[in-house]
Amino acid sequence: MSDPTPPPPPYSGPYSRGGPATEAELRFTPKRMVQWLNPKQLSGTAVRAALGSVFGSYADQREVQAALRQPRTHDYSGEGELWLDYTSDLGDGFRSSYSIAWLLAQGRLTLAQPDGAPGPETPRGRILVMGGDQVYPTASKQEYRDRLEGPYEAALPCHAGADNPHLYVIPGNHDWYDGLTSFTRLFMQGRWIGGWETRQSRSYWALKLPHGWWVLGTDIQLQADIDHPQLEYFCGVAGQMQPGDRVILCTAEPAWVHTPQTPACYDTLAFFERAVLQPHSVELTLTLTGDLHHYARYSDDAGTRHKLTAGGGGAYLYGTHTLPQELELPERTGGRDVKARWRCRETYPSRRESLRLRAQALPAPLANPGFALLLAGLYAFFAWMVQSASESMGNVKVDGGKADFIDQLGSLHWTDAPLAALYFGKVLQHSPEVAIFATVIVIAWWVFCTPDAGRPGWLKGLGLVHGLAHVALAVTLMWAFTWFNVTRLGMEVTDLRQAALFIVEMVVFGGTLGALLVGLFLLPAVNFNEAFSAQHRTGWKNFLRLHVARDGTLTVYPVGVRRAGSWEFVPHAPAGQPFFRPAAGRAPEPRLIEPPIRIAAPQRQIVVPPDMGVVAAA
Repeated sequence: MSDPTPPPPPYSGPYSRGGPATEAELRFTPKRMVQWLNPKQLSGTAVRAALGSVFGSYADQREVQAALRQPRTHDYSGEGELWLDYTSDLGDGFRSSYSIAWLLAQGRLTLAQPDGAPGPETPRGRILVMGGDQVYPTASKQEYRDRLEGPYEAALPCHAGADNPHLYVIPGNHDWYDGLTSFTRLFMQGRWIGGWETRQSRSYWALKLPHGWWVLGTDIQLQADIDHPQLEYFCGVAGQMQPGDRVILCTAEPAWVHTPQTPACYDTLAFFERAVLQPHSVELTLTLTGDLHHYARYSDDAGTRHKLTAGGGGAYLYGTHTLPQELELPERTGGRDVKARWRCRETYPSRRESLRLRAQALPAPLANPGFALLLAGLYAFFAWMVQSASESMGNVKVDGGKADFIDQLGSLHWTDAPLAALYFGKVLQHSPEVAIFATVIVIAWWVFCTPDAGRPGWLKGLGLVHGLAHVALAVTLMWAFTWFNVTRLGMEVTDLRQAALFIVEMVVFGGTLGALLVGLFLLPAVNFNEAFSAQHRTGWKNFLRLHVARDGTLTVYPVGVRRAGSWEFVPHAPAGQPFFRPAAGRAPEPRLIEPPIRIAAPQRQIVVPPDMGVVAAA
């Protein structure tokens, strides 16, 4: 059913007459990039992800949506041409998220060519599609407010008389972490996100564009199957299509990228195309997704169908050099199942640049002071356990005599490392609690270790090596601090000043060396995601601008933003104008990642009476 409801009047909110006088009067707090290695963040995200999985399994909001409101097909087919913007993986740090919001809000945007030469001038999209993971790290009212609503409202405040673009959103896994509660409140109740008007009533939707083009936004939550009401809805939408129409499908995850390791992960998308689209002789020409925070385009051998990952709306950069160069994806042609070959045509950043950026993971953990402090605390606690255990086990030396562990270390030269290892082994032998704690550390790093995509599984063994390296580092730090504090400074082991100095040394040197050890571990072919997320990069962002021309041709402009802008507050910004403007000479510079991708107009078929033939091309 097409949407017959007239648009509501423009939103009149607190900024409808102009911007605030000071930053303190903003209704949001600009945030820095999420610190993914922060201990509090790590534990909180793990808990919320587990709860999100429970919500997704036992309280599926899509079923609730189906019982409340009937969805409609949003009809834009009456327009001669149409511009549409697409962005995904948005709400993270203010600099990166606002940079993309500011560019999307501009009435007209000149896109430089890939070589930097002047390029086409493009208008703002009549429609903005957000393709999943609208907020990080987890979905909550406040996080949405600070990381998405606020920046987008500051980039394009709504005011009466403005030509307000429309907004359609599909959820990603981070939106599902609260069971889609905040997503439903924000995007499915006729609210406004700044100057963008939300119009959907479910977490999935369909747009009818001019000249036989359609956009379908699906909600495949947390890798689940398509629910029955959603399947019924899209089958109904497909019934409105004419043979030969072409579909742009928005989904929250690039399942095709994962098929070399897990072929079954593409089953849901293949089923959707086979069960919904093919019975009506419509073609899935373009698939858009995010989830991986980069740009990558795959095309079939004919170059007529494309699958684009464009997850550069604000979140940390995710590298591209592990993406498969070729894919074989299942499809049904001529009544039989075949494998179609797809090739990777373009990535942003390039594979060479991605490798260079991966190498910068070495110092990245140092930018996470909470993580370094956690490591220092673990080392200090481990040292306390070892020393206490050595005192309670009779203080028997390996080579005779009596002395606690620190006293024994203090008498050794650095060339006596094998003897120090024997001392430590004796403590492990007689202290189950120390042995258990050391084992937990090693196993924890082994569990944490994940080989990069396409790498052999035996690389997971590097996690054991990494865990043992942390135990060895903790013992080595005890040795070094003991030599300095006791041997060189002459402090007593039991002196409180020595204990205080030991803690300070462990925080400064232990935290730093432990963080560098983790960074070193991130350099090989393991823990690809953590190697990039720990860097908190505000640059290398991207979005898409699509144009359905009057002749039905679809053009996709992939836009890259190498560096995020720097922003200064504008007191009392005029109505409808951004609250932050670029600092002198530091505006984000949009540049085409590759030449525009042009897709021919749909060749619609019209059924005619039998005596005049079977079909005719429109």
